Amino acid sequence: MLTYFMNAIDAAIEKWKREEVVVLPPIERSIVAANFRKIGRQCSNDVLALYAATGGMKEGESDSHLWSLWSLDKAISETSRYSRPYILFADFAINAHLYCFQYENEEKSSVSIDYVNGKEPESVAGSVEEFFEVFNKEAGKLRMFE
Repeated sequence: MLTYFMNAIDAAIEKWKREEVVVLPPIERSIVAANFRKIGRQCSNDVLALYAATGGMKEGESDSHLWSLWSLDKAISETSRYSRPYILFADFAINAHLYCFQYENEEKSSVSIDYVNGKEPESVAGSVEEFFEVFNKEAGKLRMFE
């Protein structure tokens, strides 16, 4: 399973590079985990794998879906002010809505969308792997333009 996940992430990273999106270098898993622990958030292995594949997008960058994968620094900063028990990690159309990880267990986190409307975030994928599989094939199901 993790092998396909890395392929799904790699495919997304390659797409971003073709679109000339500035992608930040990978970050060591231990650094990612330590940063999330500092703000009191548990971090699953699939979230660690994501940041070990890419450090996110440069501030102000987004892809052809108008989706932006935040840098670790921005994810930490935004999550530290977020009252819900999720990890914020991305946005659509300059914060029209936010994407967040919900820790499920040591291996995986589900992915939800916070529409910033006071309601509980809407689950869109049972794992980071599933999220990027759908992202690569049918981004509209993740509330992005295709």
